[in-house]
Formats: sequence, C-alpha cells, structure tokens
Amino acid sequence: MEYMRGKRAILKQAKSILLIILFSFFIVLFSFKTTVSFAKYTPQQQNAVDFLLEKKQPNDRPIELGGEYTLAEHAHMNDVQRLFKRGNALFLMLIGVMTFFLSVYHEKKAEMQKMILWSGVVLAGSVLLLSIIGLVSFTSVFNLFHAIFFPQGNWQFPVDSLLIQTFPLSFFTRMSFFIFLQAFSWGILFILLALYVSHADSKKHV
Repeated sequence: MEYMRGKRAILKQAKSILLIILFSFFIVLFSFKTTVSFAKYTPQQQNAVDFLLEKKQPNDRPIELGGEYTLAEHAHMNDVQRLFKRGNALFLMLIGVMTFFLSVYHEKKAEMQKMILWSGVVLAGSVLLLSIIGLVSFTSVFNLFHAIFFPQGNWQFPVDSLLIQTFPLSFFTRMSFFIFLQAFSWGILFILLALYVSHADSKKHV
C-alpha cells in the first residue's frame, strides 16, 4: 500500500513537471509568434517573412520569395519555412494540451495556483538564464541554434550575400530581445498572479 502511494505521488509530480515545462514552452512559442507577427520590417524582410508564414496574395496564390537569392539561400529559406510549419503544429498541439489541462484542473484551485506559480518561475528563470548566456556570446548561441535545427549545414553565407544583408545579426538580436522580454514578462505576471490569489485566499480564511 505504501509503495502504491509513493508511486502515485511520483507519477503526479512527474505529470506536474511535464505540464509546467509544456506550458512554459507554449508561452515561448506564443511570444515568438506575436513578435514575428507585429514586428516592423523593411520591404525585403516583410516579403521573406510573408513567405515563411505562407501568406497568400490577393489572387490566393502563395507569396513567393522575391529578390535575387541564390539557390543555396532559397534552399535555406525553404528549410526555415518547414521549421515554421513544425512550430505551428507544435503550437496547436500545446493549445490542445493546455485546454485539456484547464478542463481537468479548473476546479482544483490549489493545484492550478501551484502550476501557475511554478510555470512562471521556470519561464522567467529560463529566459533570464538564456538572456545572460546570449549577452555573453549571442553569436555562439545563434550558431548553436542553427547547428541543431539545420544540421544539413546550409545556413552559413558570405557577409555580402542578399540573405545576410536582408537579415543581419542585429535583426536577430532585436527580435530575440523582444521575444525574451515578452516571455519573461509573462513569467513575472504568472508569479504575481499566483501570489495574489494565494494572498487573497489566506485573507478569506482569517
């Protein structure tokens, strides 16, 4: 009996940790999507972003990648577009997980509060850590990201290439700043919300 209780406790804790990680990742993806959607771009950048997002022209045909990109640059942008598709699929899947979670836990206030609190802690802490690493060496983080998601190695181009001229390193540092800032703000908001609810509940029981 004691063994079974211990096993259930471990499974419950593992489930909570998994949900916290998934929720934090969902917020990061949400921050990425909103940043990409509302950022200001040059006309050349806007065309490339519209291509990556698979937006349609007025005649309902997909927007094509304009500009005189090389075949290698086209290949890389096609890889990025596929990565965007996977990201969208994962985002939709996480929406389903979060919806299921809310439907199961909406009456379990204490567990919901704890989940929100620790999601905020994990989210804010992870973003802060990544931000510090990025400040120390953004180029190393940038290269590591591309090495992981583009193992085929077709992401390195000369500094005078059209792709690098369109999307210089400063573009990615600016976008990363807004993505991390938004995700960190969500994390702090979740922490404050959980603490506020906890404080309000404690006052009710006084």
